[in-house]
Amino acid sequence: MTEKRIYQQAHELIEGCQSFALSTIDRNGFPYTIIVGPPIQRKGISSFHFYINGDGRSASNITRNELGCVCCHYEAEHQSVAVRGKFKLIEIHDVEAVNQRLVDYQKELDYAFPVIAEFTALSLKVHRDLKTKQLNLSD
Repeated sequence: MTEKRIYQQAHELIEGCQSFALSTIDRNGFPYTIIVGPPIQRKGISSFHFYINGDGRSASNITRNELGCVCCHYEAEHQSVAVRGKFKLIEIHDVEAVNQRLVDYQKELDYAFPVIAEFTALSLKVHRDLKTKQLNLSD
């Protein structure tokens, strides 16, 4: 399978997914995972913006260690995408502009200090059609 096809499969799966698992590294070096809504902004499969609680553990973990993973899956079809990369926190200055991009559930979260977790992809793994393929994006 060509790199272009792996990239296209990952793009298709991410495009249709409505919930994502964000994994950060806690202060003890263990993964810490939360489930969030779809990205409020996305550039293909290379960059994602997620709406998270700036007072939460994930934000705290990102401040200490930028490495993490973003995953989505389709249980019935046995398909998934796991993307490894780096997180960065971005303060929200224009709340109204961000609110327009949130799904209803995200709007109800009512975080006291919401932030954007910007994720930049370095590599990905796609499981589809009973096969798992990996692609390094940081070259």
